[in-house]
This record gives sequence, structure tokens and C-alpha cells, in this order.
Amino acid sequence: MLKTIKAQGSDVYTISNGTLIDDDLARQLVECDLNKLIVSLDAATSETYAGIRPPGRFADVLNGIKAIGSWKQKLGRTQPRLELAFVGMKSNIEEFPRVVQLAHELGVAQVCLQAMGEYPGLENESVAAHFKALGRRMFEEGQRRGRELGVQVILQPPDQFEEDRGERNLIEDRRGYGKQCHDLWNKALIAATGNVLPCCASPVSMGNLRDSTFEGIWRGPAFTRLRRQFLSGEIPEMCKQCTGTAWVEMSARRDLRFFFSGLLAPRLKRRVKRKLKQYAALRWAKRQLDRARRK
Repeated sequence: MLKTIKAQGSDVYTISNGTLIDDDLARQLVECDLNKLIVSLDAATSETYAGIRPPGRFADVLNGIKAIGSWKQKLGRTQPRLELAFVGMKSNIEEFPRVVQLAHELGVAQVCLQAMGEYPGLENESVAAHFKALGRRMFEEGQRRGRELGVQVILQPPDQFEEDRGERNLIEDRRGYGKQCHDLWNKALIAATGNVLPCCASPVSMGNLRDSTFEGIWRGPAFTRLRRQFLSGEIPEMCKQCTGTAWVEMSARRDLRFFFSGLLAPRLKRRVKRKLKQYAALRWAKRQLDRARRK
């Protein structure tokens, strides 16, 4: 898949738990010029990792990242850029500064502390929702360590630890509030099973690539129904729990900004770029024709 996409001239990045990256796969990822790899590593110790991501093995993930770094050095490559994703949970947040230290040792460029969305079985675990002071303290310690070591440390979303968020994650009374997310129109996640998901927070498949084309799924009934439901204000249950996009107080001004910035502007931009490319191609063809005539 990577070879096919790269042959089209596209940049490629992917997210992985890293448990299956052995030396041979690491070599192929470097040789095939993967641009960026984000590895989900929610712990700095094997004990904590085993509790969060069974049956994965902490040592296997570290060895896979090391193998990629080793092949980059052997082949004289700078890609793939390596990043770590760390989901902020009550059970792991105190290890965050040590993960930044680990990132430095592994040659990782960036560590992202992500807000956790709560789902059945994982109640009261989200640091962003319930333990903001602790999360802020651990993030600041990780950021300080990152500055010392040359590792970029970021938050997603960047205001998750503000006690009084202007745009809030979890609110009890949602009357007059809504969510404004562009993901349903601008991106999709394709799982290893072939399932096409609206985003990384969604457990609901829109279809499977073994049974249909991507375009058929993207414009199909499941995606269309979900988009209409979202725009009608009947926020899907999975979107209600998402901490990546907060609840905002609705207004006509916000609605216009949402529709233009996320839905209309990108399409206008793509259309203009396509027309410019077509115009450039016509000018190039005319120059070739003029040269042939002169000869």
C-alpha cells in the first residue's frame, strides 16, 4: 500500500501501536520513504503498558522504534519522522515526563499528550475531564524536560487543562450548545480490517473496503446519514463523548464560520488549484506546439 501511494507522489503518515514492527518491516518503511510514523505509547514502564494495551509487549514497541532509527542511519535517510502519542489517563499520567525522556533516547522528534474520551468501562479515567491540575503539572514537567532534550511536547487539544474552557468538553446541560467538527467531510480512518471509520474516536464502521470502493463508502448512505445527523444538531453518541472537539455555544456567526472554514473554503481552494493546474498544462502544451511549428 505504501509503495502504491508513494508512486502517486503523495506524502504518507500513519499511526500504529508499534507492536509488530520488527527489523525487516522497519527496513521496508525506511526504504519505501514513509514520511511520518506516530506510535501510540501510553506508558514509560512495561507494567503500566501491560495494563493499558494488552496483549502488546512494551519491549517489542521500543525495539521496533529503535530498528527504524537504526535503518535510517544505515541508509542515510531522515524519514520517517518519528512521533509518540500518549493518551492522558489517571493510571499513566505520572509517567508522561519519563516518556519524553524515552522519546529523546529513541530519537523521536515529538510527543503529543492527547485528551482521552470516556466510554463504558473507562469512566473517571480521563485526565482532561477529571484531573486537570494533575494533568497540567505533568504536562509542564514533560514540556520542561522536552526543552532540555530537544523534544517537542504538545497538547491535543491545546486547552484541555484549562479549568474554565471557553469551548468545553464535558457539560451536563447541552441546550444551546453544539459541536463543530470537520472530520466527517475532510478525513477518514481506514483500519487494518478494511473498515472505514469517520475518525479515530469512532467505533462505528461506515463500510469495508473488501466489499466496496472508498468512494462508494465516502458518498454512501452511512456517511451521508451521519453527516446529516451531525448538521441537524442530533449529535451522535460517539461525538458527544469526543474530547478532541469541544462543545461550543451556538450562534449564527459560529455556524457561518464553521460552514465556510471547514466545508466551503477547502473545496473552493481545491477547485482553484485544479483550474490553475489545468491552465498551466494548457500553456505548456501551447509552448510545445509553438516550438514544433517554428522548427
